[in-house]
Parts: sequence; C-alpha cells; structure tokens
Amino acid sequence: MKIPIKRLLHARNLYFFLLSARRFLGRNFLLTVSICCFIVYLWLTHGLLKKLQNYIAQEASLYVERIEMGLSGDMDEPFVRTMIGAIIENADLPVVVTDTTGLPIAWTQITEGFFFNKKAILRNDTTSAAISLVRKKAAEMGKAFASQPIRREGTGEVTGYLITGRSVTIQSLSRFSLAMGAIFFGFIIFMYVTSYTMRINERTSLWVALAKETAHQLGTPISALMGWVEYLRSSRDADSTVEPAEFVGQIEKICADMENDLKRLRRISSRFSQIGSIPVLEPCDVNEVLNECMEYYKIRLPLLRRKIEMRRQFGKIPLVKANGELLGWVFENLLKNSVDAIRHNEGKIEIRTEFMEDAQVVRVYHADNGSGITWEAHKKIFSPGYTTKKHGWGLGLTLAKRIIEDYHQGKIFVHWSKRNKGTVFCVELPVDADTKPFRWFTA
Repeated sequence: MKIPIKRLLHARNLYFFLLSARRFLGRNFLLTVSICCFIVYLWLTHGLLKKLQNYIAQEASLYVERIEMGLSGDMDEPFVRTMIGAIIENADLPVVVTDTTGLPIAWTQITEGFFFNKKAILRNDTTSAAISLVRKKAAEMGKAFASQPIRREGTGEVTGYLITGRSVTIQSLSRFSLAMGAIFFGFIIFMYVTSYTMRINERTSLWVALAKETAHQLGTPISALMGWVEYLRSSRDADSTVEPAEFVGQIEKICADMENDLKRLRRISSRFSQIGSIPVLEPCDVNEVLNECMEYYKIRLPLLRRKIEMRRQFGKIPLVKANGELLGWVFENLLKNSVDAIRHNEGKIEIRTEFMEDAQVVRVYHADNGSGITWEAHKKIFSPGYTTKKHGWGLGLTLAKRIIEDYHQGKIFVHWSKRNKGTVFCVELPVDADTKPFRWFTA
C-alpha cells in the first residue's frame, strides 16, 4: 500500500493523524515521534550524502575527459604535468593525478593537519616529504572513491589515474550531520531515561498515596470499633442504675453500630482488592448507589459543625453494567471533596441524574458551592499526587478517573467551576443494551 505523503503532510490531516496517534501511544507518544523523526533524519542525510558522492564522481569524470582530450603522443613529461595541473587548478574538490605506478603527478586542494592546523601542500612542491604526504592522502581518498583511469586518446593506453575526495565544505557538512545525529540520539536517550524515571516516580508516589489512602479509609471504622470496645469495658466498672432491659437495648444498638463498621471495613477491603484487577460488572442502579452514599455522609454532617444541605434530583434512568462498590467509592470521593471545599456555613451539595437517550449514557451531575477549581487545574486534579488540601494525598480523583474510564468505559470531568462559587462534576456511564428497563427511584 502506497502512503500518500503529500496528502498526509496537509495541516489538517497531519493534525488528526497525530491526535489519533497520541491517543493510541499514550505516554510513549513523544518518544515514538522523536524516534520517527530521527529515522527520517538519517534517511534524508543518507540521501544527501549519496547525492554528494554522485556529484563527486561526475566531477571526477569531467576532469578525466578534459585530461584525455589534452593528451597526445609527442608530449614530454614536464608539459604533461603542467597541462594536468592547469586543468585541475580550479577544482573545488581534492584531486590527485598519479601515473600507473601510483606516483603523484599533480594535485590540488590537498591539505595536512586537522581543523585549524590544516596546511595546504603546494602543487609545485616536489620534495620527497610532500610527495609522500600526497601519496598517503591519495590512498585515503581511494578508499572512499574509486580511482578513475586516464587513457590516451586513440590507443586507449592507461597513462595514469585520477582520484577525488570530499571538499572541506562537504566534510564539514558530513561532520555536522553526524554531530546533529549524535545530539538527536542523545536527546532520545535523555527523553527515554526521563520518561522512565518519571514513570517510576509516579508509580512510587501512587503506591505511597494508595497506602496512605488505605490507612485513611480504614482509620474511621477502626477508631469507632475501638471506641465501642472501650465503652463496653468502662461500663463494667461504672456504678449504674440502668435497668437490664434498657442495658440490653443499648447493647443491641452498639452491636448494630459495630456491625455497620465491620461492613464498612469489608467494603473498603473489597474496593482496594479490585484495584489493579478486572472488576465484575453487573446491572446496577446508579440512583441507589448515590442515595446510599448521601445517607452515609448525611449522618456525619452534624459532626462538622457546618450547615450543609444535600439535595437529590434523581431522574428515571436505566440500569447500567457497573460495579456498585467501586461506583460508591467514586461518589464518596466526590462528596468528601465537596464537603472539604465548603468552608462557609451555608453549604449546598446537589446531585442530579438523567438519561441521555441520544448518547445512550446515564449522566450524573455533582454540584456544590465550595471554593471551586481554577481553569488551569481542571486537568491536573486527576493526576496522581495533585491536591490543594493540606491533609490530602491527591489520590481520590485519580482512582475515580481510573474506575470510571478504565473499568466502566465512561467519562468523568469538570463540567463547570469558578473560584469561590462552586464546582460541577459530570460522570457519564454508558448504558448496555442487555440491561433492564427504566427504574424510578424513590428515597
């Protein structure tokens, strides 16, 4: 299949191609693009050097033709040297003409030394040292470019050889391309090492935050259980006139509260055990999950000494294939963030659900009148470790995004937010064709 390069390089096509590639490659997008650019650079450099080599070969052929046209049978050796020297005098390439034994007859643009210490070998220098240096240079040039024979016109007798090499400009261009290639390759290695290091650091930070989040989640029910145990121990030694029936009633209430805390521990354990594995998805009523989360936090709101009103507007929505425990974790994180963001006494949290028939999704709007989120932080808030709280670990929304988008193929994003005005989160969950019909939830 032929790739339409010209069409691909069109701005609009290239933009959508890179956009789709970014979604497919993810974190390796920049590294992959850099490697592709490096390969293209090597390909273009190789093509340019090949064209330069062809140019040098053509120039050598032209000089051979001119020398062959000037040769005749009655010329003596000094005149031949002078004639060949005149022909190659204005050459912009290193040229060496030798006899059949390899002894240099004429040359031009031949230098010795390196970089700034280069020194040209004069054409009229016939000393043994100069001849030896020219012969050595001719041997080096012959490794890169094949020597072309010079034939006498008419007889076809080989009278010598012409050897060419790269000019100073071409040599500088070659070195520059190699240097740029080395820099480009070093940049790719640097990007890979940086990306790998960032990935390791992010993973480490994620595990540290996950451990702290686990301790935080387990802390509340464990503290409650320890409090009930201490209460039961202290009631044994206390002088009390409580009637047996009343005491049994208190014990039953304590046992019920302890059972709720144990269920909470079991739920937390189940949630964390499903992170990193494929959860089981079953038909789930999102309204019921939301109502359970709201009731859980509604009981604990008086302890905050702030007046926060919770409102619900649950619409008629179909069931979705989801994991109820993980969805509850997402909505609890949103509720907890809203409660923490409300720092005044007249707080409001409103949750609304609706079915978007065109998109076939159940949409949940979670709104509060808290401190809000800046525009720059709309995407950062889902990154591991990012938090604006003094006591937070920056993992709640990261886990929420993973649960909604990776496990349920849904979406979670900031629908609207303004500083000191509030925030509206939006969660979308796709409706499966095999789910049951609509259900109307009543609290």
